[in-house]
Amino acid sequence: MRKTNSEKARGLSYNLTHHKLNSWGR
Repeated sequence: MRKTNSEKARGLSYNLTHHKLNSWGR
């Protein structure tokens, strides 16, 4: 299954945001 560039970008931005929330102690 291939991911489109938009799906990749969305996944990356989601991962970055999630990582920031985790680093804030959530």
